Amino acid sequence: MLTKIGYWCENLALAPDEDPFLLDAYLGPTPRSAVRWVWERAHRVASQLAPAPAAEVVSWLAADAEHRRAVQVLEYGSVYLYGVPDDEVHYLFSARPVHAAPAQLDALMSATRPLRIT
Repeated sequence: MLTKIGYWCENLALAPDEDPFLLDAYLGPTPRSAVRWVWERAHRVASQLAPAPAAEVVSWLAADAEHRRAVQVLEYGSVYLYGVPDDEVHYLFSARPVHAAPAQLDALMSATRPLRIT
């Protein structure tokens, strides 16, 4: 039996003919913390995009209904994805529930704070 241990979030850069590049990742304890991280990361990336994709991200960030939907998707147990193209690079933001078997939980629970890779 698997136990939900949190929500894994990633921000990837995808370019043609290249392997995906992990820009940032986070293991959050709740759906809301995962969505908050995705929104904060998207806000940071938006400032580095061309005007049209940046405007798309800003509009997405301002959509309260989308924020609620993202939380609901994670609460349901599904993956939440958002992507935005910018020139040759496509930025992908994702969050998904993470599960572990009881035998793995002891090692995972030894960490007392959320995992962040930057």
